[in-house]
Amino acid sequence: MQPSIAAKGRMQDVPDTKAAQRILKMGKRAIPALISCLTDERMTKYPVFQYWTETAVGDVAFVFLTDLFTDSTWRHSTLTGMPAWATIQSESPAGASAEQAWQSFVAKHGRKYVQDWWTSAWRENKTLIYWDESERCFKVK
Repeated sequence: MQPSIAAKGRMQDVPDTKAAQRILKMGKRAIPALISCLTDERMTKYPVFQYWTETAVGDVAFVFLTDLFTDSTWRHSTLTGMPAWATIQSESPAGASAEQAWQSFVAKHGRKYVQDWWTSAWRENKTLIYWDESERCFKVK
């Protein structure tokens, strides 16, 4: 996995890595593949996200999933109850970086918690999930 050059925004807005491009080409089939990676603690060779000191495969999977289910305003999740950045940051100390907030969330809840939530959401909604090209994100009918 190669580092991203995009400092801000959703992965699908600037798919600047081969992994991001592959995920987008997979379409809806990428969702269960990403879910399966959420508990993967293997470290990437280099930090994938700018300003992060390190990234695990599960970190990348989480960011990709949350991006794919975030609308074009970058403020609203399109999957109700999703453990998204607003939740993660609300549980971390004020001023914590995204990396610090995520690490704190994982330490408190565990990667399996996140994976179980996504697995359940996928089972409940997989036939209702579709790609909205105008918003460039997945939504639930």
